[in-house]
Amino acid sequence: MKSLISILIVNSFVFSQTNFEKGMKFYDNRSDGANGIIAMDTNIDSAIFFFKNSDKNNFSSLMLLKSLYFKGEFVIQDLEIKKNIFEEAKILGKELIKEYPYDANIRYWYIVNLGSWGQSYGVLAAAKEGVADQIKFHSEKIIEFDPKCENGGGYFMLGVVHFRAPYIPFFLTWPDKKIALELLEKANNISEATPIQIKFLAKALVHDGQIDNAKLLLTKLSNSIPDPALLIEQRKEIIESRELLKQLK
Repeated sequence: MKSLISILIVNSFVFSQTNFEKGMKFYDNRSDGANGIIAMDTNIDSAIFFFKNSDKNNFSSLMLLKSLYFKGEFVIQDLEIKKNIFEEAKILGKELIKEYPYDANIRYWYIVNLGSWGQSYGVLAAAKEGVADQIKFHSEKIIEFDPKCENGGGYFMLGVVHFRAPYIPFFLTWPDKKIALELLEKANNISEATPIQIKFLAKALVHDGQIDNAKLLLTKLSNSIPDPALLIEQRKEIIESRELLKQLK
């Protein structure tokens, strides 16, 4: 009898959860069963389903953007399917910015997805779409609305696009590696730097000739333990930091 009552209580709790709460539960378990930096699709697909079927607001929309990014970056290996995921996220992000123009977090996750869209579709498609200019514009808006958003995410993304985007005379004249270094340092100093922020700062330091400083950052990062809540995301940065460190030795 007790066991039946327990089952009824559990079932009552599960069915009383909102779709958003169910989505969060699956999202929080997105790394379960991962093989290295490749996640299983089960939990993140469930998260996407429930976020899509949640009451529409900026919170559920933000989580949908984050979930699509995770699926495209850490689950899907087929390039064409990956393109479709980031295309969906790109379209969604544009719509959400119109709906929530002052939400810095939505802008941040839109440009994160947009960056992955550019990497998936390639340099020519990214140039035609104006990906670099869009990331610059939205990064500056994020800094304007909330400089501390995503641990200095506006400064970080602006630094990354300055670092990555090629200087093209008469077409793309604003990318500047010196400015990139300044922005990445600023992002790292806003709060406790995230692994991806540390990695890109190290890359910028290498480009600036500050090899020893870059090695110090990469050594610390390569020996760190990923946060269980961000297991695959941080594991990826730790693995890449070790590879970068090997190249500097």
